[in-house]
Amino acid sequence: MSVFVMFPKLLTEKTLLCALKSVSERLKRQNNNIVQEVSYDQMNRLSFDVSNKGGPLAQQGSDMDSLFAFVEPANNVEVKTREEGDLVIVDCMFIEGNVASDVSVAIDKVVQTVFDQCSTGALVQGFTADEGSFSVTMKSVQQPVKEHVEPVKTTTEDDCKEKLLLIDGSNLLAKGYFATSWRGDLKPNSNGLYTNGVYVFMKSLFRLIRQYEPTHVITCWDRDSKKTFRKQMYPEYKAGRESDEELKQQFPLCETLLHAMNVPYFSHETWEADDYIGTLATQWKKHHDGEVLIASSDKDLFQLLDDRTHQLFKRQGEDESMFTAADFQKQYGIATSQWLTAKAILGDKSDNIPGIKGVGEKFLPALADYKIFHIEDLYNDEVIEALKESPYKRYVNKIEGSKEVAELSYELSKIVCDIEGCQVDFNDLVLNVNKEAMEVQLEELELTKLIGEF
Repeated sequence: MSVFVMFPKLLTEKTLLCALKSVSERLKRQNNNIVQEVSYDQMNRLSFDVSNKGGPLAQQGSDMDSLFAFVEPANNVEVKTREEGDLVIVDCMFIEGNVASDVSVAIDKVVQTVFDQCSTGALVQGFTADEGSFSVTMKSVQQPVKEHVEPVKTTTEDDCKEKLLLIDGSNLLAKGYFATSWRGDLKPNSNGLYTNGVYVFMKSLFRLIRQYEPTHVITCWDRDSKKTFRKQMYPEYKAGRESDEELKQQFPLCETLLHAMNVPYFSHETWEADDYIGTLATQWKKHHDGEVLIASSDKDLFQLLDDRTHQLFKRQGEDESMFTAADFQKQYGIATSQWLTAKAILGDKSDNIPGIKGVGEKFLPALADYKIFHIEDLYNDEVIEALKESPYKRYVNKIEGSKEVAELSYELSKIVCDIEGCQVDFNDLVLNVNKEAMEVQLEELELTKLIGEF
């Protein structure tokens, strides 16, 4: 694997420190794996290639113990500074084949040295790197970087945090397809493949990565399957839904493209995209401090919103925005933790979830007034008696006569946040797009306009 950081062309020492701290943390997680090589390429990318203990370097030694004894001591790393005119050069040297934890120590020393040498601010002039070392050349400045040397935004602690972008792939692809097919004049490429939805999907993916700068991107997908647990629970679930054949054939095209790009693709016949989104968001928040962004227009996902989980979608007449738990409460007057119960009451025509007939959005304020968070709260005797004496009394008979339907609707609407067997190590899923392989696939699909956009 490769742990790398890609720098902008104009780089301040603050951005450098933040980036190197992130690389250091990721190398620490590799424990005693071996750093084979350090390189710096024309894409402004500083890379640390890491192999496991059984990798090529380990095989070169006749004895594993002696090899690790050779690379173990932390004093194999050294950081020095030197000056050439008004330039400060920080050299980080370690032997080829050093363990990742020692390289992390070296990077931490570089961070501290850069901070000590350039506390008044600096512009990074360049990098050099080879197998066993790398150097950073900086020019100190007495004043903060002015606007004419901008395009680097000010770096804060929040900028250093990891960020997970979860994409509802089925939702995004379908939106792209229908947005460009409503005229009914779709044309396939020379191989007979329809690609209009794929084209919009990829443009949206590129934009989301550029705009929100996630460190991790995962796509989650529905399958056209009758084996989902919701379908087994209620055969009428999503009954009557039919997809255009021109859209259906574009799902495997997206899957092939994403695999080529090295962007994870989660899908299973038992679970839906929402369930993977819920499970991955839950796991992320247990082990990472960063935010979760969900790209989808599906309102079912509102039940996942909290202080660290936000949804990206376009509201009618507005540009795409980040919809937060606070935005939700302002719009609906209830907490996001009450949305599942609201969905059970309202039902969902698009998914053929029945809900309680005759009870609509005008009842939702009662959820806040009477602290109704779960469907069993709605059928609590004290709540029912209180509703009978309230402005909502006209709904009580309908609620009491629909308990089984409400409970079924609750289970159908509930997003699974603990899919059995789905355990993810997010350290293995850091965003690392394979541009070369992606562009080969785009060529084959005749989507050449997308080449060079990412």
